[in-house]
Amino acid sequence: VIEAGGLHVLGTARHEARRIDNQLRGRSGRQGEPGSSRFYLSLEDDLMRRFGRREMLAKLMGQIGDDFPIEHSLVSRTLERAQTSVEGYNFDIRKHLLEYDNVMNHQRQAFYTRRREALEREDVHSEILDMSEGAIVAQLEAQWPEKGEPDEETLATLAKALTAQFGVAFDPAGAPFVVDGRMETDRDAVGRAVFDRVTAALEQKKKECDALAEQYVAEGYPAFTDCERGILLQILDAQWKDHLHTMDGLREGISMRAYGQRDPKLEYQREGYALFEDMNARIDVQGLELVFKFALPPPPGQEPPRPSASPLGPPRERPAGPLARPGTGGAPGASAKEKAGKVGRNDPCPCGSGKKYKKCHGAA
Repeated sequence: VIEAGGLHVLGTARHEARRIDNQLRGRSGRQGEPGSSRFYLSLEDDLMRRFGRREMLAKLMGQIGDDFPIEHSLVSRTLERAQTSVEGYNFDIRKHLLEYDNVMNHQRQAFYTRRREALEREDVHSEILDMSEGAIVAQLEAQWPEKGEPDEETLATLAKALTAQFGVAFDPAGAPFVVDGRMETDRDAVGRAVFDRVTAALEQKKKECDALAEQYVAEGYPAFTDCERGILLQILDAQWKDHLHTMDGLREGISMRAYGQRDPKLEYQREGYALFEDMNARIDVQGLELVFKFALPPPPGQEPPRPSASPLGPPRERPAGPLARPGTGGAPGASAKEKAGKVGRNDPCPCGSGKKYKKCHGAA
């Protein structure tokens, strides 16, 4: 090919990137080997229509004629400027996508660091205790007044919230809210007392689970740390998937913030960080609730306790008769079959279901 003068390339269009045109020219365009090329363009091409000087070239072709090839350097410079504009436009798009992806990348690194620690950490129980302490502090900051002493309603609300979150009964009229007949006004002292009670309940549950694990070690009874790890990983995965869907929805509509004279990238960073913090808070709340409230699995060979029977006895059957509702007493659909000859296919079914007769008892 080189001895014959190189490769001659014919092109029917110019691409948006000069790199692609050089690749299509082959080694003559990429590595300087002998060769030639000729490209045929149309003013209706996307490149000329969007970025080229289409009107000027159309006027020039009208003066010269359609059959005469235009090889003036003005055309080549116009195409190069158009390709440069397209390359700059595509670069800006990739740059914006990278800036948006950096926000998710930071969140992704933080999340998977926490998940990896929960997966590889030997003692997950200490992380659960740290989460419990943080949850207690958050409850006190939300319920306890900043100035002055709490009233009975505040203590009742706080005790109800702690009981609902940890499953440990707290009485607003007893310790740690009332000590020696007097209302406790020190928030730090209340927090420490609540944390001690919650920790004691969790440690008692841990001892029971670990005792069963030692007793039924051959059957593979799970240790309490394994239960904590499984619950935490389950909550982490579920909340992360929900967070990804939420961030996708935020990304789709964040560009509309530009109409309000606000930078969409800054808004995406700010709201993305707030959503990430909300996800971490939900992980702590749901993880603690499951760890404190989940029932220990029954030992191997024993069935879980069944719910006790109702003290009122088994439910009484409704007698069939004139007072019975259609379809509840006697043969099902008896009244509908008796009136089948009088009911049209598109009429409401006499059984009272609200459907047409042909789609109810008339379907058979």
